[in-house]
Amino acid sequence: MKILRTLLALTLALPAWAGRNFEAAAGSRLSTETAVADVPMTFACFFRPNLLTTTGVLVGIFATNDDGHYLMFRGATAGDPLSASSNDSGVSAAEAVTGTSGITSGVWYHGAAVYAATNDRRVFLDGVKSTNSTNVTPSGFVRTSVGAFMGAANSTFFDGDIAEVAIWNVALTDDEIASLSRGLSPLKVRPASLVFYVPLWRDVFDYRASLSITSNNTVPTETHPRRYR
Repeated sequence: MKILRTLLALTLALPAWAGRNFEAAAGSRLSTETAVADVPMTFACFFRPNLLTTTGVLVGIFATNDDGHYLMFRGATAGDPLSASSNDSGVSAAEAVTGTSGITSGVWYHGAAVYAATNDRRVFLDGVKSTNSTNVTPSGFVRTSVGAFMGAANSTFFDGDIAEVAIWNVALTDDEIASLSRGLSPLKVRPASLVFYVPLWRDVFDYRASLSITSNNTVPTETHPRRYR
């Protein structure tokens, strides 16, 4: 039985297909003019930073006045933390921030942001959680983006590789986030609530709603984090 389980795991392990490279200096980003979710919701992706001195958005939803919820890599901050951020333009902002992470350039990590309520945001780095309870209520979302803050203007570009971008319209549990960080496919985690899935296997395609996605200055990478179906 143990041998059978091992063979099954090897069969289900996908090869290291390409992710997508984002270059901050070139303004690289992906976007769709649809806000695929609102609170409660969950963002998740794998990311591999090239620069540890540049802050960049991994995935988020935004309004044209800079309201937004977004998962961000804070490379310009000591310790290179991740944050689950919320911005109500001109009113208030808040974020759940991981502690000193010890992130290394050129290494794949898993990041996630869970928004259970307007006063309950959680950020995860490789399954380890930090929280924030400040009440912030952004609204008027019109787009979903990967690799950049896309509000009134495009900014805060991520520099590195991103893969397995997924958004759910529910707040996933800690155990579900841990499973994703260990390589379980987003398709196996509450699939009925998965509203956006862009694995970035070389091509840019939404496997859930077939949304039209615009790619600006992104290119395939050489490797992709291993996944299990």
